[in-house]
Amino acid sequence: TFYVSTTGSDANPGTLDLPWKTIQHAANALQPGQIALVRGGTYFEDVTITHDGTASAPITISNYPDEHPVVESPKPAGRLVGAAEDAYPFELVSAAYVRLHGFVIQGAIGPSTANVYFAADTHDIELSGNEIRRSADQGVYGERSTYDLQILGNSIHDNGPSSIHQ
Repeated sequence: TFYVSTTGSDANPGTLDLPWKTIQHAANALQPGQIALVRGGTYFEDVTITHDGTASAPITISNYPDEHPVVESPKPAGRLVGAAEDAYPFELVSAAYVRLHGFVIQGAIGPSTANVYFAADTHDIELSGNEIRRSADQGVYGERSTYDLQILGNSIHDNGPSSIHQ
């Protein structure tokens, strides 16, 4: 098990005392069967997951017990909601056997965006126990080529153009 904290450093070993700073670093580093527990706080990141776990050893990225980390798409200076470029707090691209659990996921921006976007041949994913809100377009979107997506026990609300608070 590895740990992520807003006060960490990606140069750290990812221990509880010396956590990583970004969820993206965890997503890049985790191997099948490994877990990253994310401490509370707000992470302004667009996390892209491309690694595969296995059926018997999935990759898990989850909240630290009793903490509620927020993952929000960063909003660079001068970038307007509805800009021509999409941004996704979580994007899974050709990923398999991954679990995402226990986050508040919000703030996707762009004309055709989602807070959680399943792309290419992503499959065997568990998205569970999250609050997914305030996307400029959709809360969750899966391309037609994705399959075996389990979307379990999430609260998905207040997405779409009328939900954006600038």
